[in-house]
Amino acid sequence: MRRIWLVLKNEFRSTVGKRSFWFTTILFPLVLVGLMVGSQLMGWNAATGTDHFIPVPGETPPLGYVDHSGIIETLPPGIDEHTLMAFSTENEARAAVLQGAIERFAIIPVDYVSGGVVTMVADKFRPVDSFDFPPMLAYTLNSNLLGDSSRAGLLMAPLTQVTKESTSGSGDGEIDNEWALIIPHIVLMAFYFVVIMSSSYMLQSVAREKETRTVEMLLLSVKPRELMAGKILGLAGIALIQMAIWLGGGLAALRWAAPRLAEVGFTRSLPAGFVLWSLAYFVVGYLLFAALLGALGALAPGTREGNQFVFVAIAPLMVPLLMSSSIVGNPNGGLAVFLSLFPFTSIVTMPTRLAASGVAFWELAVGLVILVVVAYLFVLFAARLVRADTLLTTRVLNLKRVVAELRAGGRS
Repeated sequence: MRRIWLVLKNEFRSTVGKRSFWFTTILFPLVLVGLMVGSQLMGWNAATGTDHFIPVPGETPPLGYVDHSGIIETLPPGIDEHTLMAFSTENEARAAVLQGAIERFAIIPVDYVSGGVVTMVADKFRPVDSFDFPPMLAYTLNSNLLGDSSRAGLLMAPLTQVTKESTSGSGDGEIDNEWALIIPHIVLMAFYFVVIMSSSYMLQSVAREKETRTVEMLLLSVKPRELMAGKILGLAGIALIQMAIWLGGGLAALRWAAPRLAEVGFTRSLPAGFVLWSLAYFVVGYLLFAALLGALGALAPGTREGNQFVFVAIAPLMVPLLMSSSIVGNPNGGLAVFLSLFPFTSIVTMPTRLAASGVAFWELAVGLVILVVVAYLFVLFAARLVRADTLLTTRVLNLKRVVAELRAGGRS
């Protein structure tokens, strides 16, 4: 036990003492959350209110128009003659395009009200947006046709914010909107990266000691399984520190920003028991992947060879990441339930479901029991592979060798 403690302490100190560890632990989640919240903000602003058809001073390029129908008599609030420029003839508008005063202009036909087609003329071909009907011009036309800019704005954006209430009878009164998707996505990304990072430390630590021949000296004083146990427990402490910083900081930020978020429609709160269940899944899931990657590190001749197999080991964790929209959008659907019970994906899927919606107690319990059983089996699997001969060998790592080493471990 004392030797396990010494390995644990050394692994913990050597990792925590690196600046790169704290840089990744603190800066990475800030950047990640900033990108996700920023994208949600831009999407929310683009889809609500009148922001998408009211020009932004200094940012919206001027637009010209030739009104043969005589509909446009006045410009609505927020739009001036420098942003939406009127021309008497098409030749004047074309000259303005050639001079660079405007990038494009619209030709409104005489029979516009009865079904006439508006023609867009641009300085050059832009397949993305040049020939879309400008929302600013549509707002101006609607405002003049209705004689009321407020009604025209409602016509352009009739639903500025939608609140959905569940009628499933669960009693949760679940509220959902664009903002409600932020927290589950953050939880998914946080768990994914912490599990990947902490488990990868295990492989790198073992493989690096093999490359530098340090493991030869270590095995003179500790048994192979004591060495691996100390590494797994030491890196587990590091993983818990990362998760505590990320989860604790996220909860503190959410509580601090709750009044401000409520003003823009964010009303979701994390369910009771979220932290305890999430930590339970994380700890057991970490043991599962740490044992798997630790075994790969023991078999691999070096860090580079071991890293080639990391993708295969963590591939199941990428499934919830790729299907995050389906999981968050329908947290109680068949796909989400299956991924939250399957041990190699439940580590990140179950906390994500908890953040997105209520989860039945039996699902939480069954998923955790399955994860514990599989993690225990993989720890035994890793223990068979971690022997002096595997730690000291430089043989090439492949599937055939893994099977052979398992058989050899079973006979030892």
